[in-house]
Amino acid sequence: MKNIFRLEILITAIMLVVLSALPVISQEKATKEECVTKVNEAIELVQKQGVDASLKQFMDKSGQYIWKDSYVFCIDNNVGKMLAHPSPRFLGFPMKNYKDADGKAPFVEVIEVANSKGSGWKDYQFIERGQTEILSKKIYFAKVPKENIIVCAGYYE
Repeated sequence: MKNIFRLEILITAIMLVVLSALPVISQEKATKEECVTKVNEAIELVQKQGVDASLKQFMDKSGQYIWKDSYVFCIDNNVGKMLAHPSPRFLGFPMKNYKDADGKAPFVEVIEVANSKGSGWKDYQFIERGQTEILSKKIYFAKVPKENIIVCAGYYE
């Protein structure tokens, strides 16, 4: 009887672990095309509503700029200060100082390309906070015309 009870507890524990992982396993992935579309929509919003009003919308966790496993984020086009991000801990961080898992500073290039060409793609490696696995992310970015803001969105490879 004890062994059957232990087996039931073990099966229940395994089921709980599997069920709790399902949202992560089944989460839809953002696509390259969606990232371009979201960045372009975000730029249109900034041009219509202004920077401050738009930044609030980009950080709205129930809004259209946070979708699937991705989100729109914004940096200024000088020091790359984070202006909008779903995680408040990143706000104000100078992204020029950010080093990826390879020790590179990907946002230095993002700022240079955005200021010279207007838009582009950049990939970088990072380790999620509290994790050990290196993730690859590719972001599309574009500078908002006549503003000091670069809008970005990315997908995981």
